[in-house]
Amino acid sequence: MNFESIDQIISTFADRILTPEQQQFQLVVSHWPDVVGKSAQAHTRPITIYRNILQVATSSAAWTQELTFQRKQIVRHLNQWLCDPLHDIKFSTAQWSHGSSLLAAGALTETTDINQHPSTIPVKGEFGTIDQVISEDVAAPKTPIAAWEIWASKIQRRSQHWPLCPQCHSPTPPGELERWSVCHICFAELLTPDKCQDE
Repeated sequence: MNFESIDQIISTFADRILTPEQQQFQLVVSHWPDVVGKSAQAHTRPITIYRNILQVATSSAAWTQELTFQRKQIVRHLNQWLCDPLHDIKFSTAQWSHGSSLLAAGALTETTDINQHPSTIPVKGEFGTIDQVISEDVAAPKTPIAAWEIWASKIQRRSQHWPLCPQCHSPTPPGELERWSVCHICFAELLTPDKCQDE
């Protein structure tokens, strides 16, 4: 019996399943660390190829600027492995997800990142639990209105023991009150200048 490695099996199926554009993108992703180096790799992530232009997310504007100056050289190196050559690379911080990149790099643990957000709902604690909401067996709603009613009742049950925002009197996750003294909506309104003042 002839055994093949997992890599050989996956590459065989990938050739059959993936479109040529997806195969090209896979090649870019696999060669990206060799082309840009370890330090730049930790701060970049290829997103897609559209009309032969590679879109790359970067962790900061500084990395965007640095790599934009090197883009012709990067394109030249990547094109050595591609059948359909790239014309250019666009670097942007717009699609960078800071938490997930640090998580992937091992700088954060998933629980640290999620539990430190002020809007996190306590799973168990003095402000109620969400265990009963998660474990409920609810039949699939037949209409959008029924779905909304189920969702609204879950939210109401989940938040009934939460403290109220002192400004709008809505139930508010305790972390938001600890951080901003008001709910996130009221806090955002405090930061937004009044539009009527300009008129």
